[in-house]
Amino acid sequence: MIKKTLIALMVALSLSIQADTPRGKAHDFMIMSSPSSGSSFLLKSFTEAAPEITTIAEFFNRILRPFSISRIKKFPHNQETYVYAEYAMHPLPDDYFEERYTKLWQPSKHHLTKEVFMGFYIPFFQKKFTLVSLYRHRRYTFPTKPLKENLFQDFYKSFMTANYEKYPTLKAIKTFLEPKTFTRFQEVCLGHVLYNYVLLKYSAEYKVPVLTYANLLNLPPEALKTYLKKKIPAPFYTDELPKIIVKERSKEFCNHKGTVYQLMGGEAVCQELIAFIEKLDPDMPYWHLLE
Repeated sequence: MIKKTLIALMVALSLSIQADTPRGKAHDFMIMSSPSSGSSFLLKSFTEAAPEITTIAEFFNRILRPFSISRIKKFPHNQETYVYAEYAMHPLPDDYFEERYTKLWQPSKHHLTKEVFMGFYIPFFQKKFTLVSLYRHRRYTFPTKPLKENLFQDFYKSFMTANYEKYPTLKAIKTFLEPKTFTRFQEVCLGHVLYNYVLLKYSAEYKVPVLTYANLLNLPPEALKTYLKKKIPAPFYTDELPKIIVKERSKEFCNHKGTVYQLMGGEAVCQELIAFIEKLDPDMPYWHLLE
Protein backbone atom coordinates (compact mmCIF):
# COMPACT_ATOMS: atom_id res chain seq x y z
CA MET A 1 0.00 0.00 0.00
CA ILE A 2 2.84 2.41 0.87
CA LYS A 3 4.57 1.54 -2.40
CA LYS A 4 1.41 2.28 -4.40
CA THR A 5 1.03 5.63 -2.63
CA LEU A 6 4.64 6.60 -3.39
CA ILE A 7 4.20 5.68 -7.05
CA ALA A 8 1.01 7.76 -7.26
CA LEU A 9 2.76 10.75 -5.66
CA MET A 10 5.68 10.46 -8.09
CA VAL A 11 3.31 10.40 -11.07
CA ALA A 12 1.36 13.38 -9.77
CA LEU A 13 4.59 15.33 -9.17
CA SER A 14 5.87 14.51 -12.65
CA LEU A 15 2.68 15.81 -14.24
CA SER A 16 2.43 18.87 -12.02
CA ILE A 17 5.96 19.92 -12.94
CA GLN A 18 4.88 19.89 -16.58
CA ALA A 19 1.57 21.67 -15.96
CA ASP A 20 2.90 25.11 -16.92
CA THR A 21 4.68 23.90 -20.05
CA PRO A 22 3.14 23.43 -23.52
CA ARG A 23 1.34 20.13 -23.86
CA GLY A 24 2.95 17.51 -25.99
CA LYS A 25 4.73 14.17 -26.17
CA ALA A 26 6.36 14.59 -22.75
CA HIS A 27 3.12 14.07 -20.87
CA ASP A 28 0.33 13.17 -23.32
CA PHE A 29 -0.08 9.52 -24.27
CA MET A 30 -2.26 7.74 -26.83
CA ILE A 31 -3.02 4.06 -27.41
CA MET A 32 -3.65 3.42 -31.13
CA SER A 33 -5.68 0.30 -31.86
CA SER A 34 -8.69 -1.25 -33.57
CA PRO A 35 -12.08 -2.27 -32.15
CA SER A 36 -11.98 -5.48 -30.05
CA SER A 37 -8.20 -5.17 -29.67
CA GLY A 38 -8.13 -5.15 -25.87
CA SER A 39 -7.62 -1.39 -25.74
CA SER A 40 -10.36 -0.91 -23.11
CA PHE A 41 -8.68 -3.53 -20.94
CA LEU A 42 -5.32 -1.78 -21.38
CA LEU A 43 -6.79 1.66 -20.65
CA LYS A 44 -8.46 0.32 -17.51
CA SER A 45 -5.12 -1.16 -16.43
CA PHE A 46 -3.40 2.22 -16.91
CA THR A 47 -6.12 3.93 -14.89
CA GLU A 48 -5.77 1.50 -11.99
CA ALA A 49 -1.95 1.56 -12.07
CA ALA A 50 -1.69 5.37 -11.96
CA PRO A 51 -5.06 6.92 -11.03
CA GLU A 52 -3.59 10.45 -10.94
CA ILE A 53 -3.18 10.30 -14.72
CA THR A 54 -6.55 11.36 -16.12
CA THR A 55 -7.67 9.02 -18.89
CA ILE A 56 -10.49 9.02 -21.43
CA ALA A 57 -11.73 6.55 -24.01
CA GLU A 58 -11.80 7.74 -27.62
CA PHE A 59 -11.52 11.50 -27.13
CA PHE A 60 -10.86 12.20 -30.82
CA ASN A 61 -13.36 9.63 -32.10
CA ARG A 62 -16.08 11.58 -30.31
CA ILE A 63 -15.26 14.83 -32.06
CA LEU A 64 -15.01 13.10 -35.45
CA ARG A 65 -18.52 11.68 -35.26
CA PRO A 66 -20.33 14.78 -36.61
CA PHE A 67 -18.01 14.80 -39.63
CA SER A 68 -18.88 11.18 -40.38
CA ILE A 69 -22.62 11.62 -39.88
CA SER A 70 -22.61 14.47 -42.40
CA ARG A 71 -21.46 12.00 -45.05
CA ILE A 72 -23.53 8.99 -44.05
CA LYS A 73 -26.17 9.30 -46.78
CA LYS A 74 -23.52 8.67 -49.39
CA PHE A 75 -22.66 5.27 -47.89
CA PRO A 76 -25.80 3.99 -46.10
CA HIS A 77 -24.59 0.40 -45.58
CA ASN A 78 -25.04 0.42 -41.81
CA GLN A 79 -25.56 3.78 -40.15
CA GLU A 80 -24.52 2.76 -36.66
CA THR A 81 -21.13 1.40 -37.69
CA TYR A 82 -20.36 3.15 -40.95
CA VAL A 83 -20.01 6.55 -39.32
CA TYR A 84 -16.76 5.20 -37.88
CA ALA A 85 -15.54 3.14 -40.83
CA GLU A 86 -15.96 6.17 -43.07
CA TYR A 87 -13.10 8.13 -41.54
CA ALA A 88 -11.14 5.06 -40.46
CA MET A 89 -10.53 4.12 -44.10
CA HIS A 90 -11.03 7.46 -45.91
CA PRO A 91 -8.07 9.65 -44.84
CA LEU A 92 -9.09 13.13 -43.72
CA PRO A 93 -7.19 16.29 -44.76
CA ASP A 94 -3.84 16.76 -43.02
CA ASP A 95 -4.98 19.87 -41.15
CA TYR A 96 -8.27 18.41 -39.89
CA PHE A 97 -7.03 17.57 -36.39
CA GLU A 98 -4.88 20.62 -35.68
CA GLU A 99 -7.70 22.97 -34.72
CA ARG A 100 -9.50 20.28 -32.73
CA TYR A 101 -6.33 19.35 -30.88
CA THR A 102 -5.66 22.99 -29.96
CA LYS A 103 -9.21 23.97 -29.00
CA LEU A 104 -10.40 20.74 -27.37
CA TRP A 105 -7.52 18.58 -26.17
CA GLN A 106 -5.12 21.24 -24.92
CA PRO A 107 -7.62 22.85 -22.48
CA SER A 108 -8.74 19.43 -21.20
CA LYS A 109 -7.42 17.74 -18.08
CA HIS A 110 -6.78 14.43 -19.83
CA HIS A 111 -3.32 12.96 -20.29
CA LEU A 112 -4.09 9.57 -21.82
CA THR A 113 -6.59 8.46 -24.46
CA LYS A 114 -7.14 5.28 -26.41
CA GLU A 115 -8.28 5.67 -30.02
CA VAL A 116 -9.54 2.77 -32.12
CA PHE A 117 -9.87 4.16 -35.66
CA MET A 118 -6.80 6.34 -36.06
CA GLY A 119 -4.24 4.32 -38.01
CA PHE A 120 -4.16 6.79 -40.90
CA TYR A 121 -3.56 9.67 -38.51
CA ILE A 122 -0.39 8.46 -36.80
CA PRO A 123 1.63 11.02 -38.85
CA PHE A 124 -0.28 13.82 -37.10
CA PHE A 125 -0.66 12.39 -33.62
CA GLN A 126 2.97 11.31 -33.28
CA LYS A 127 3.87 15.02 -33.28
CA LYS A 128 1.61 15.69 -30.27
CA PHE A 129 1.57 12.46 -28.22
CA THR A 130 3.75 9.64 -27.10
CA LEU A 131 2.11 6.75 -28.95
CA VAL A 132 1.90 3.01 -28.56
CA SER A 133 -0.03 0.75 -30.94
CA LEU A 134 -1.95 -2.31 -29.78
CA TYR A 135 -2.46 -5.21 -32.18
CA ARG A 136 -4.73 -8.21 -31.67
CA HIS A 137 -4.64 -10.98 -34.26
CA ARG A 138 -7.91 -11.83 -36.00
CA ARG A 139 -7.83 -15.42 -34.71
CA TYR A 140 -8.08 -14.01 -31.17
CA THR A 141 -10.66 -11.37 -32.17
CA PHE A 142 -13.39 -13.29 -34.00
CA PRO A 143 -16.08 -14.34 -33.51
CA THR A 144 -17.30 -11.38 -31.50
CA LYS A 145 -20.45 -9.29 -31.05
CA PRO A 146 -22.31 -8.59 -34.33
CA LEU A 147 -21.88 -4.83 -33.89
CA LYS A 148 -18.10 -5.22 -33.63
CA GLU A 149 -18.00 -7.54 -36.62
CA ASN A 150 -20.09 -5.02 -38.56
CA LEU A 151 -17.39 -2.43 -37.94
CA PHE A 152 -14.77 -4.58 -39.63
CA GLN A 153 -17.08 -5.45 -42.50
CA ASP A 154 -17.65 -1.74 -42.92
CA PHE A 155 -13.90 -1.13 -42.85
CA TYR A 156 -13.72 -3.43 -45.85
CA LYS A 157 -16.64 -1.79 -47.65
CA SER A 158 -15.33 1.68 -46.88
CA PHE A 159 -11.88 0.73 -48.15
CA MET A 160 -13.44 -0.37 -51.42
CA THR A 161 -15.15 3.04 -51.91
CA ALA A 162 -12.16 5.22 -51.02
CA ASN A 163 -9.93 7.10 -53.45
CA TYR A 164 -6.32 6.09 -52.88
CA GLU A 165 -4.61 8.03 -55.67
CA LYS A 166 -2.11 9.37 -53.12
CA TYR A 167 -1.49 5.86 -51.74
CA PRO A 168 -0.21 3.61 -54.57
CA THR A 169 0.02 0.47 -52.43
CA LEU A 170 -3.55 0.83 -51.17
CA LYS A 171 -4.76 1.56 -54.70
CA ALA A 172 -3.14 -1.67 -55.91
CA ILE A 173 -4.76 -3.61 -53.05
CA LYS A 174 -8.17 -2.20 -53.93
CA THR A 175 -7.68 -3.17 -57.59
CA PHE A 176 -6.69 -6.68 -56.51
CA LEU A 177 -9.86 -7.08 -54.42
CA GLU A 178 -12.40 -5.43 -56.76
CA PRO A 179 -13.25 -8.44 -58.98
CA LYS A 180 -13.61 -10.83 -56.03
CA THR A 181 -16.74 -11.82 -54.10
CA PHE A 182 -16.66 -12.71 -50.40
CA THR A 183 -19.00 -13.92 -47.69
CA ARG A 184 -19.93 -11.58 -44.85
CA PHE A 185 -17.46 -13.17 -42.45
CA GLN A 186 -14.68 -13.07 -45.04
CA GLU A 187 -15.29 -9.33 -45.45
CA VAL A 188 -15.11 -8.98 -41.64
CA CYS A 189 -11.71 -10.69 -41.59
CA LEU A 190 -10.40 -8.75 -44.60
CA GLY A 191 -11.45 -5.48 -42.97
CA HIS A 192 -9.38 -6.47 -39.93
CA VAL A 193 -6.34 -7.18 -42.12
CA LEU A 194 -6.68 -3.94 -44.10
CA TYR A 195 -7.10 -1.67 -41.09
CA ASN A 196 -4.30 -3.28 -39.12
CA TYR A 197 -1.97 -3.19 -42.12
CA VAL A 198 -2.38 0.59 -42.13
CA LEU A 199 -1.90 0.75 -38.34
CA LEU A 200 1.27 -1.38 -38.39
CA LYS A 201 2.70 0.28 -41.50
CA TYR A 202 2.48 3.75 -39.97
CA SER A 203 3.68 2.44 -36.63
CA ALA A 204 6.82 1.17 -38.32
CA GLU A 205 7.33 4.32 -40.38
CA TYR A 206 7.06 6.62 -37.36
CA LYS A 207 8.78 4.28 -34.90
CA VAL A 208 5.70 3.80 -32.73
CA PRO A 209 6.15 0.81 -30.37
CA VAL A 210 3.72 -2.05 -30.96
CA LEU A 211 2.18 -4.09 -28.16
CA THR A 212 0.42 -7.35 -28.97
CA TYR A 213 -2.63 -8.57 -27.11
CA ALA A 214 -1.18 -12.09 -27.19
CA ASN A 215 1.87 -10.93 -25.22
CA LEU A 216 -0.26 -9.07 -22.70
CA LEU A 217 -2.16 -12.28 -22.05
CA ASN A 218 0.61 -14.86 -22.26
CA LEU A 219 3.96 -13.46 -21.10
CA PRO A 220 5.06 -14.56 -17.62
CA PRO A 221 4.94 -11.72 -15.04
CA GLU A 222 8.65 -10.78 -15.12
CA ALA A 223 8.82 -11.00 -18.91
CA LEU A 224 5.68 -8.85 -19.17
CA LYS A 225 7.24 -6.25 -16.88
CA THR A 226 10.34 -6.05 -19.09
CA TYR A 227 8.21 -5.96 -22.24
CA LEU A 228 6.00 -3.08 -21.06
CA LYS A 229 8.87 -1.10 -19.57
CA LYS A 230 10.64 -1.20 -22.94
CA LYS A 231 7.57 -0.02 -24.85
CA ILE A 232 5.99 2.53 -22.49
CA PRO A 233 7.87 5.51 -21.00
CA ALA A 234 7.48 7.04 -17.54
CA PRO A 235 5.32 8.48 -16.08
CA PHE A 236 2.81 6.27 -17.91
CA TYR A 237 4.63 3.05 -17.11
CA THR A 238 4.72 2.05 -13.47
CA ASP A 239 5.54 -1.34 -11.98
CA GLU A 240 1.89 -1.64 -10.97
CA LEU A 241 0.83 -1.88 -14.62
CA PRO A 242 2.06 -5.44 -15.35
CA LYS A 243 0.76 -6.62 -11.97
CA ILE A 244 -2.74 -5.40 -12.79
CA ILE A 245 -2.65 -6.92 -16.28
CA VAL A 246 -1.56 -10.30 -14.88
CA LYS A 247 -4.31 -10.17 -12.27
CA GLU A 248 -7.10 -9.42 -14.76
CA ARG A 249 -6.09 -11.26 -17.94
CA SER A 250 -7.76 -14.43 -19.26
CA LYS A 251 -5.70 -16.77 -21.42
CA GLU A 252 -8.48 -19.33 -21.71
CA PHE A 253 -10.89 -16.86 -23.33
CA CYS A 254 -8.35 -15.89 -25.98
CA ASN A 255 -7.38 -19.48 -26.80
CA HIS A 256 -11.05 -20.49 -27.12
CA LYS A 257 -11.58 -17.79 -29.75
CA GLY A 258 -8.62 -19.10 -31.74
CA THR A 259 -10.17 -22.57 -31.91
CA VAL A 260 -13.58 -21.29 -33.07
CA TYR A 261 -12.09 -18.86 -35.61
CA GLN A 262 -10.39 -21.64 -37.56
CA LEU A 263 -13.81 -23.23 -38.23
CA MET A 264 -15.44 -20.11 -39.68
CA GLY A 265 -13.91 -19.98 -43.16
CA GLY A 266 -12.25 -16.57 -43.17
CA GLU A 267 -8.54 -17.33 -42.96
CA ALA A 268 -7.77 -18.52 -46.50
CA VAL A 269 -8.77 -15.20 -48.11
CA CYS A 270 -6.77 -13.32 -45.45
CA GLN A 271 -3.65 -15.31 -46.29
CA GLU A 272 -4.16 -14.61 -49.99
CA LEU A 273 -4.50 -10.87 -49.35
CA ILE A 274 -1.52 -10.76 -46.98
CA ALA A 275 0.68 -12.56 -49.51
CA PHE A 276 -0.30 -10.01 -52.15
CA ILE A 277 0.35 -6.97 -49.92
CA GLU A 278 3.68 -8.36 -48.74
CA LYS A 279 4.91 -8.45 -52.34
CA LEU A 280 3.98 -4.76 -52.68
CA ASP A 281 5.50 -3.74 -49.33
CA PRO A 282 8.17 -6.30 -48.40
CA ASP A 283 10.04 -3.95 -46.07
CA MET A 284 7.15 -3.47 -43.62
CA PRO A 285 8.64 -5.14 -40.51
CA TYR A 286 5.45 -6.49 -38.94
CA TRP A 287 4.40 -9.19 -41.38
CA HIS A 288 5.02 -11.81 -38.69
CA LEU A 289 2.17 -10.22 -36.73
CA LEU A 290 -0.33 -10.11 -39.60
CA GLU A 291 0.35 -13.62 -40.92
